[in-house]
Amino acid sequence: SRSPAALRPWSTMARAQGSPALRASRRWNSSAAPGGCMEHYLHLKSSGEIQEDPRQEVCMNMLDDLAKHLESYSPKMARLPKAAPKVATGGSGLFGLFGSKAAAAAAPKTKSVEAALQPAAGQRGLYLWGGTGTGKTFMMNMFYDKVKVQSKKRIHFHEWMIDVHSRLHQRQKGSSANTDSTADDLVEQVAADMMKEAWLLCFDEFQVTHISDAIIMKRIFSVLFELGAVVVATSNRPPKDLYLNGLNRPLFLPFIPVLEAFCHVHDIGAEVDYRMCSTRDEEDDRVYITPNGSDETKLLETKFAKICQGHVRFGVQVETQGRRIVVPRCAENSDVAW
Repeated sequence: SRSPAALRPWSTMARAQGSPALRASRRWNSSAAPGGCMEHYLHLKSSGEIQEDPRQEVCMNMLDDLAKHLESYSPKMARLPKAAPKVATGGSGLFGLFGSKAAAAAAPKTKSVEAALQPAAGQRGLYLWGGTGTGKTFMMNMFYDKVKVQSKKRIHFHEWMIDVHSRLHQRQKGSSANTDSTADDLVEQVAADMMKEAWLLCFDEFQVTHISDAIIMKRIFSVLFELGAVVVATSNRPPKDLYLNGLNRPLFLPFIPVLEAFCHVHDIGAEVDYRMCSTRDEEDDRVYITPNGSDETKLLETKFAKICQGHVRFGVQVETQGRRIVVPRCAENSDVAW
């Protein structure tokens, strides 16, 4: 359980100084919505399972407010007509899929529908960012469980991007006989398929580290938002710092204002890493286990056995992006492999 002493000095100081988190908390409705995040949060706090954190309470109220708006929201699931035909692309692979710089430079300069894309009433989501261990995943899970939306998906952002690339690859193979299909067409088809599965997208650990993700972010999210998608995300950094110092970052920069337009960006501002104060008795609390010795191997064996709870499979093939990898051991009911 979390140590009460870990928060008392900060919360006392915050009350004395009138922190931004506490001032924001007063602006939000203090009454907890029945069955909502704040009500459950207060229950956990009163039972001693979590400690008081005014900054998290601000987030709970914001998530409840969003959930309330989403009860009456319905995505339009339709796009505006294309302003102009797309430029034909050539080549193979990811960069062939999205064309060359020369082709882009030769394209006529037309006013894009995306330039004027704005969220519909009730569509603006939430982007929570803060340091590691500040409870972002905890809050995301609670929101996903409590929000009264059936068409929803909660996924780690990296896993979602892998799925996007896999679908693009399949679409590209399927369209090889149709030379009229462009990169934008394929992205639009993938986005439309995803919208049919869920329009409320809850992304944990929103971050961009690879150029293959960066170059398609604006396009696929513009289509998703135009169709009516709502995004709730957690991240370790604000939108303006995503893909910072990345290769060819100017290709990614147009995505940032799109994300900021469709998500209210909130800095959690927490100063406590709950991973460091939630360790049970005699449980190893190291983030990185090193060196790789016999004692460390036994510790990892213990952690693996605890996750598996006796349900282990051996010599299993794990398939990812069309490739099969043999793992010696894996859990039956969890995404953990040895």
